[in-house]
Formats: sequence, C-alpha cells, structure tokens
Amino acid sequence: MKEKYSPIFTNPIVEVAEQWKMIRKFIENWCQIPLAHLEQTNEFEAIEQELEMTLPESFREYINLSIQLLHSDSQIFRDCFEVEFLEEFEAISLMLQGEGDFYWAVLKADLNSESPKVHGYILDVECLTEDKFEPVGALYPSITSFFLNYLIEYLHLHKGSGFGVQINETEAIYQHLKSAFENHAKFEDIEIFESENMIAFMRNNGHTFSFHLWNDTENPEIPSIISTLVKNKKWSYGNFGPKF
Repeated sequence: MKEKYSPIFTNPIVEVAEQWKMIRKFIENWCQIPLAHLEQTNEFEAIEQELEMTLPESFREYINLSIQLLHSDSQIFRDCFEVEFLEEFEAISLMLQGEGDFYWAVLKADLNSESPKVHGYILDVECLTEDKFEPVGALYPSITSFFLNYLIEYLHLHKGSGFGVQINETEAIYQHLKSAFENHAKFEDIEIFESENMIAFMRNNGHTFSFHLWNDTENPEIPSIISTLVKNKKWSYGNFGPKF
C-alpha cells in the first residue's frame, strides 16, 4: 500500500486512451484499488454483438473498467451498470440510478465520436401506466467526464477527509487555488488542483467545489483558501465533520 498520494492529473490529456489510463491511475492511487492485478476484460465485444453496434473507444474503455470494478471489492459503483439500447430515445445507456428513475446514456447518432456526450433521462413519476422516461438533455461533454465526475461524487466513501461547498466568486477562488496547489490541470470540464496527499475539484463552471485529504492520519499544511472555503461547507466527512 502506498504511503502517500502524489499528483496524477499533471497535464491536459486529449487522447482518449491516455485519459482512461489517467483515470485508472487515480483509482489505483487514491482509492487504493489494484486494477493492474484484476483480470482484464473485453466484454465490450459481447455487448457490441448484442447491440449490433460498434461502440467508440471511450465507451469500450468505460465498459471494461466498469466490469473490472464490479468484480473488485470497491464501493465505486453506487448505481447500476447497465448498457442497453433505449429504443424510444435511440440511445445506449451507461448506467441506471439505483432507484431506477434516471438513465445516463449516449445517443446512437453520436457513436461516431471517440468520446460522445452523455445525456440524461428521468422517470416521469406522474405517468401511472408505465415506466416512462423523459429526456433532460446533455449533461456531460464526454464519457470520460461523466465517469470522472461520478468518481468525484463518491470519493467520501474512501479513506481521508473532505468537504464540499457552492461558490460564486469563481474567478478569484480559481486564481487562489492555482497559486496554492503544486499542480493544476483541466480534465474535460473539470478543474483539478493537486498537492501531495490532497486534491480539489471545481465543476459546474466552477460553482461546485470539493476538497479531499488522502489520509486522516497525516496533517499536511492546508492552503489558506481551503480554510476559508470550509467555513461555508455544505457537506463534509472525516476530520472535516461537524466539529471542524
């Protein structure tokens, strides 16, 4: 087991294969899941045959990594990995929310893109006769963005401490973070700030901020901007809990 977390998102990567390598490295290092020791899979081939479609590279990477994680003891998936054709919307699903009321999916028309946009479909709770879903539009610019955003949502299930806050003065805080952290990179629509044993994310055009410490037993020097932001936290875990 590693004794510390070192920055991984050290430069902007645009090649799809490299993006997934970086995501895998993050899972191995932050979440301490030894992907390299898990059996490799090519289950996308069987899924393509069932769908009678050829899936783009990012979709294949998503399938293979997801199945590896499902075969591990990780807690990364809190919802249902489900790749099927949603005929009504001419879309292929990526995941179904655990409550069964929301799909994340890719349009069939976008399969010519290496990493297509991810759309959302929500259950119409007022429809009493059948499970009827309604489109809510594009939610993520790519499958890699969707998957990394999903990982970020559940980092609190792994070791360490953290908190989240909604911010308004995005540009001023962005500049503070760039100065305070050892490393800064943009991954699709996500701004990532890293130093040894800590990571922060700005999402949703900078308005959603979260900060995570890798190890509760270590006490790294926390940047002053973090000490300011935590005062207005909306959620927290570990050492940033209610008594912080």
